[in-house]
Amino acid sequence: MGVLIVPGLSVSAGEEHWVLPADRALCLVENREAYLEQRRDVIVIIVDQCPLSDLLAGSGTGLLNFGGVSNVQTGAAAPEDGFDRVISYTADELRCLDMEHVRIEDGVAYLPRRVQC
Repeated sequence: MGVLIVPGLSVSAGEEHWVLPADRALCLVENREAYLEQRRDVIVIIVDQCPLSDLLAGSGTGLLNFGGVSNVQTGAAAPEDGFDRVISYTADELRCLDMEHVRIEDGVAYLPRRVQC
């Protein structure tokens, strides 16, 4: 299996957690099988695109950004709202990710960057 490299994309997460809106975290967990169908060792997820698991979804419609997501951040700057826009897991980590791993406080979800089964 190959590894997908997305040059120029960075994330704003701290060292231990990805930070997402709670509804996006729920979407990701509920649709993890669709992401696993990519059959890659490392799965890159554009958070605002959930439940679409295809990184280029929407690109054929003339949208200039990944899947029509207008605010994917590049470089070192974090989004103003503090949420991560692009996250990644190994396939094994994503298989194990469930809501028991997710902490939600005031509409903000904290997903572990590394998931252990």
